[in-house]
Amino acid sequence: MKLLYCPHCRGVASAKPCSSYCANVMKGCLANQADLNPEWQNLIVHLTILLNKKNQKPSLDVVLSSIPVRIYEAVHYLQENMDAFTAKASLCDSTPILVFYLQITSSSSKPFTSVLVLFPC
Repeated sequence: MKLLYCPHCRGVASAKPCSSYCANVMKGCLANQADLNPEWQNLIVHLTILLNKKNQKPSLDVVLSSIPVRIYEAVHYLQENMDAFTAKASLCDSTPILVFYLQITSSSSKPFTSVLVLFPC
């Protein structure tokens, strides 16, 4: 007995295609679904990347080693926007408050010092 039609298209999904059944007929039958394959693959790849990032827990060493970089970025931002900060500070007629003085030393870099000053206005 030779299979002459696609069992899925005829509603007989349990019928298995015989070994001589042409793969092109099956591709033609599922052409609309095949067009979606690249989009589904793209979605799966991005979801896998997202899940892998979500499941990675940063170690304490990674978190602590990023602190000097973040402080450096904050100080750099302050330096780039010094005029705006100076203008806001000049509106205050009170004395600035030193919030903290931080010196970070690392085996891979020289000591880094940071000072945070607030103006209570």
